[in-house]
Amino acid sequence: GRFSLTRRFQLIRPADGKTLLKARTRFACVALSSGRPKRLPEEYQRIYGAAVVTE
Repeated sequence: GRFSLTRRFQLIRPADGKTLLKARTRFACVALSSGRPKRLPEEYQRIYGAAVVTE
């Protein structure tokens, strides 16, 4: 979305292909002065945007 970014991770053991870990993190930006959501900075979108996958 405009105000948050969700990243999912999965750790797989190469020896047998077993999933050892699944995790999800959600990043959001808020204006400290108001506590309201604000748009993710362009630099952040540029760095992490390539890793975004839609379901």
